[in-house]
Amino acid sequence: MEKAYANEWVEIEIEVLSPEERSPNIPNDTKNKPYIQWVRGHLLNKQAFIGEQVKIKTSIGRILEGKLNSLHQGHFYSYGETVQELIDIGVELRGEIKK
Repeated sequence: MEKAYANEWVEIEIEVLSPEERSPNIPNDTKNKPYIQWVRGHLLNKQAFIGEQVKIKTSIGRILEGKLNSLHQGHFYSYGETVQELIDIGVELRGEIKK
């Protein structure tokens, strides 16, 4: 099982609406499934395994909690795997801009 450590780039899964909370005006095959949100950010827990509840900090500073879904998730539609240095530079520059 894969293990993630603090500050690693991860993706979490958050159930926004359970099947019971979803609108009755959507197709049955959709209505019977939870409405899920996937969010990426830096892991705030010391360590965690896939499937565990964790907290992350997104690139814009939001703190969210959800089920750990994947590690080092990249943009596979064309950008390739995540380059940690670029994420770190982005965080550093946002800090400089706030000053």
